[in-house]
Amino acid sequence: MGSVMAQIAARIEYETIPRPIDLPDDMQALPGASLQFLSIKAIEGFKVQAALWQPENKAPVDTTMILQVHGSSGNLASLPLRAPARTLSARGYAALSISTRQHDEHVNTDNFFDVRRDIEAAFATVKALGYKSIVLYGHSLGTVQVEFYAATDWDPTIKAVILTGAFGKLPWKSRHILIQDEGNYRALAFSAAINRSRTASASATPVFSGWA
Repeated sequence: MGSVMAQIAARIEYETIPRPIDLPDDMQALPGASLQFLSIKAIEGFKVQAALWQPENKAPVDTTMILQVHGSSGNLASLPLRAPARTLSARGYAALSISTRQHDEHVNTDNFFDVRRDIEAAFATVKALGYKSIVLYGHSLGTVQVEFYAATDWDPTIKAVILTGAFGKLPWKSRHILIQDEGNYRALAFSAAINRSRTASASATPVFSGWA
């Protein structure tokens, strides 16, 4: 039998990119830290932009990484993400702030499970960079997204989950505050249900979600 060459079915990639335009003036690293920007390709090809804050003169293996996910229509530069990332990176911590596929004007255009792929790609990236201690940080809508990721990926490098600005009832908020369009809400819910039926295993935690 002849040899069989290995094939790549899917992969996550990342690369350094120039600083995006129109970022806040205070989106600058403090003394003792550095800031660079990444483009991360999720497993199905979607490009996730990210801000990588790192302390200087400290190896990733010895540093705790905070992986940050914004809320509805936010982005990698949202104040609840950049303020702690900027401060903590000068105090020995690292942070990766991402713009998920529901950032800015793209809010309510995807489903819950797509955003998990964005977090998955960011998580794989920080592990590839050498980080062994990772904290998931979600703000507002990002709280349930990081909770779901932590509940479905029991990687031992996840050391903690931080939730800020959490809300109590996602279905009600999504239907009546975020979307405010019954037709759009039902279409998103149907799309999520179809996706769930195709990918969920019998042991998966039941989740009904059809919003970004």
